[in-house]
Amino acid sequence: MWQPRTLKARLAALVAIAALPIAVTMALMAMHMRAAALSDAKEGLSLIAKNFVQGQDQITAAAYQALSILSRIPAVTEGDPKACSDALALIVKGEVLFYNFGRVDLDGNIQCNARQGGAAENISDRSYFQRALRSRDFATGDYQMGRVTKEPSMAFALPIPGNDGETRAVLELALRPEVKFI
Repeated sequence: MWQPRTLKARLAALVAIAALPIAVTMALMAMHMRAAALSDAKEGLSLIAKNFVQGQDQITAAAYQALSILSRIPAVTEGDPKACSDALALIVKGEVLFYNFGRVDLDGNIQCNARQGGAAENISDRSYFQRALRSRDFATGDYQMGRVTKEPSMAFALPIPGNDGETRAVLELALRPEVKFI
């Protein structure tokens, strides 16, 4: 075993031994503080995720409600493309959340919309349109670049049933992705 031979070496060893508990205590406190900070960060992220999901749920509910209401307006569901586009344009005028509405035939051709009248665009490849046709129910889409609006958007769709219960057209809605509920 090593034994200090000089007084200076003995004092240095004594100081080192006396400082060891303080160093260990500081290291343990730092580990505890790190664990607490990680726990706080996880809790904060969980709260942010929960608020985000609630916001998304609110937006989805608002989209469903808007499309559901539009599905009861004959000028939108049955009217000629000009009457439909005019009715939809009045609805989106000054609207913050919803950027565009449209009626689409079963082949994916846009019959009318609020932004460009009777645009001849086709959305048959869009996921929300395909899901709405397949499920015959409200469907949400993916973040995308709008073909009519040329703006980034999130889209939703709701099939319009005919008198026989079969889908005869689909209503679509484009939402501005930067709009958030608080």
